[in-house]
Amino acid sequence: TEKVRSENIEDMSVLQAVSIVLDRNPEL
Repeated sequence: TEKVRSENIEDMSVLQAVSIVLDRNPEL
């Protein structure tokens, strides 16, 4: 379960980074 938790946290951070990039570059 710890591995799944860490993976989920990493996925969330990645999603946040992607969302920020999309917010800065909506054309993409």
